Amino acid sequence: MTSFGSIHRVSSARPGRRRFGVPAGGPFDSDAFRIANALVGRDQDASLWELALASAMFIAEADGYVAAIGAVVEFSVGEKPGTTNSVRRVRSGDRVVIGMPTDGCRVYVQWGSAGREGRIDYDPVSNSLVRASFGPDSHQFPAVWPEEFQLSPLMNRVGIRAISDPTLAHSQELPSKPQVIGSGQVTPSGELIIIGPDGPVTGGYPQLLVVGQAWLPQVAQWRPGQDIRIAPIPVDQARAEFAQKEAALTARLAEIRAGINADR
Repeated sequence: MTSFGSIHRVSSARPGRRRFGVPAGGPFDSDAFRIANALVGRDQDASLWELALASAMFIAEADGYVAAIGAVVEFSVGEKPGTTNSVRRVRSGDRVVIGMPTDGCRVYVQWGSAGREGRIDYDPVSNSLVRASFGPDSHQFPAVWPEEFQLSPLMNRVGIRAISDPTLAHSQELPSKPQVIGSGQVTPSGELIIIGPDGPVTGGYPQLLVVGQAWLPQVAQWRPGQDIRIAPIPVDQARAEFAQKEAALTARLAEIRAGINADR
């Protein structure tokens, strides 16, 4: 395999160790992760490749199917071109090439012995708007958040950083306290940092907001330099919308797996 960016082998998140200072990890875009596994008949927790603004070339070691889900990129098998958010039939020895994203940031690549070749109805979630609830220190900032944030090039699985906004600059010194994936901390210069799956479990910057779980896959697909918007949402509503989205995704995954099993 050759690559020109950030590539990680990821499996599902492993919660329950934060009290020891260990982040949950797992895929940044959990929706694309689960769909990729389902499309080729793999276990829902099976590890796969997460490519972030990266290109890669794989050699198939056996006949089967390859799913590439998430950002929009070139996805070719042998001499046959194509794009992501699809499943491709591969033969042993085929070259599978994943190009650089033209929309979105992360692609999830999985191989399996079962599948259905073709495209799927999946949005690469390049939407710049997400919803967030007020964080525990939000009262120390202006009541209205900036209308837009511009993302910094400094972004990875630890966190997504926005360029400083003077309206959020502060001189607060706080002791470290717990934070979760999606927490939005603000540095003294006014930089917003949204914590990712490999981010620290505590932080000493004030926490302005917490991005709801329903919108974390969109955060995972943001690109450096992109203008993004964050709109407030009550905690109860955020939980309800996540439950609704999760129920719809669970039903879709069950339908995908049922179709594959029927073909066997």
